[in-house]
This record gives sequence, structure tokens and C-alpha cells, in this order.
Amino acid sequence: MKKTVTVMVSLCVLSGLIVAALVLALPSATAYAAPPAQQGSVRLENLLKREQIILNNQQQRLDLSNQVVTAAQTWIGRLQAQGKDVSTLQSALAAFQAGIAQAQGSFNTAQSVLNTHAGFDANGKVTDAALALKTLIDAGKAERQFHLTITQATIDFRQAVQQYRQNNK
Repeated sequence: MKKTVTVMVSLCVLSGLIVAALVLALPSATAYAAPPAQQGSVRLENLLKREQIILNNQQQRLDLSNQVVTAAQTWIGRLQAQGKDVSTLQSALAAFQAGIAQAQGSFNTAQSVLNTHAGFDANGKVTDAALALKTLIDAGKAERQFHLTITQATIDFRQAVQQYRQNNK
């Protein structure tokens, strides 16, 4: 079970790093200041697709994080049944769940922005470049906040588990 929890937590961290790499690969908003009409529209359309892919990856990260919570609850329950003090693990798990909830809020914001897709038509084609740019910037901010929040929560939980194991060899 220890390996399962470690693998699940490691997968969460790894997926966070992948999302970070994708987010960092995005050019800054100033790069879109005055794109030529046709070329700028294609670029904005491609960026919309990229933001939607990032959002999909973040949904998978949320799902994995919730699986980690379930596995950790089972593990903590077994330890508690053995009479071990698991108060630090329980508080670390509660903090992890709070981080997931906070990240879920950022995810919901990004999802709402991308579902509304202001400045784009139903097929993802640019109808208003300025509005499309604002949509991409707003979605990107929410997705970056999601990444920062879930990554920090994962790291903190992983460190708490490692510390518990270190203290209870």
C-alpha cells in the first residue's frame, strides 16, 4: 500500500510538472498585442486549442489527486486500526484536500471562461481578436493558479507522508 500511495503522489507531481511545462511554453500576452488579421486569428485559434488541452490535463490531475485521497484514507485507516498515531497524516490529508478544493475553484474558473469562449465562435474561429485574447489570458491565469495550488498541496502532502515514514520506521 505504501508503494501505491507513493506512486499515486509521484504521478500527481509528474503530471503537475508536465502541465507546468505546457503553461511555461505559452508566449506572454504581450506577444499578441497587434497580430496581423489572418495570421493572428490562426494563432489565437491554436492557443484556444492549447488551453483546452491544458484544461483536459488538469481534469485528469484532479481525478488522480482524488484517487490519492481515497488511497491515503484507506492507508491511514489501516494504520489507525493498528493503533498507530496518525494525527499528523490526517491533518496533512485534510490540508491536501483543501488544496484540491482550492485548485478545483481555479479549474472551474478556467473551464467557465473556455466554455464561454468569448471572441470565438462555436467552432473555435476568432470573431473578435481583442475579446479572444482576453479569453485566453483569463483562462491562462486560472490554469496557472490551478497548477500552483495543486502542485504545492501535492508537495506538502508528499513531504508529510515521507516525514511520517521517517519518524515511524
